[in-house]
Amino acid sequence: MRNETSLKFQSFPLLKVILLGFALLIYCPLLWAAQRAVVVAEKAVIYSDDKMSSPLGFVKRGKKISVGDATRNKGKVYPIIVSGKIAFIRALDISTERESVKSHRLSRERFLKSKEVELPLRMTASYYRFGSQILIERDNGGIEDKEAIAWNGVSLKGEYGLKRPWGMEFIMNFMATSPANEMFRVLELGIGVTYLIFEEEKWQFRLEGQFLGIPYSSYAYEDEFRVNGYGFTLGSALNVLYKMSERWSIEGQLGLFYTQLRSFEVPQPYQSISPSFFGTRLGLGANYSF
Repeated sequence: MRNETSLKFQSFPLLKVILLGFALLIYCPLLWAAQRAVVVAEKAVIYSDDKMSSPLGFVKRGKKISVGDATRNKGKVYPIIVSGKIAFIRALDISTERESVKSHRLSRERFLKSKEVELPLRMTASYYRFGSQILIERDNGGIEDKEAIAWNGVSLKGEYGLKRPWGMEFIMNFMATSPANEMFRVLELGIGVTYLIFEEEKWQFRLEGQFLGIPYSSYAYEDEFRVNGYGFTLGSALNVLYKMSERWSIEGQLGLFYTQLRSFEVPQPYQSISPSFFGTRLGLGANYSF
């Protein structure tokens, strides 16, 4: 008698099938509507809700992740699965595979938009050279009218971003020169206004206008005398910034400046002077953004 083997399937209750399908619909919406993405921000924050009110942690730049196909909260966030639960990541912090065709344009737009919401305080320390021409009615030594005078200076500057493309600077400069037998020293304090004319992810080009008061300046001739005065400086410049990291940058500056010094009352037989200086300032510095 031939043995017949029959295959039998274990019955599975219909209710369990329905419940399983329902669970997949609720908890795994990304299984059939997901896309690959890469993190482009230095640290992309993961949020527990689409309003971005409760951060859970962060993901570093370059990390490849899976996100939902559609954005939430008016295009501000993408859904993402974290430890089996739905979380959210900012759309500006990632680049998805569907953006690859237009990646350059979208990356630039993402960079510019992300900067629009930031109002950083940037501190800059720099060295500069002021190549000027002196205008002086009287002289006491070797300096003559319209002679070329070179200054060396250091600068400390704080910049706060206002509503783009505008910014404001708070500036402190100290510079000195000692042509022939005479010496000038100047402390400048003041403000500046910046205007952003061009920006890429690593580069930034700005125009600057500065007004600086001079609460202290000194003028000395050999060992004969040293007197104090005051004055002001006006100038404008082109500023070029190169971003090395999220916080550190280097910047260069080239501009035209006019400095007027007053009230150098010197003893007899020397003559009191009120010199002015006009020329170019070339600077190079490093800055740190908070």
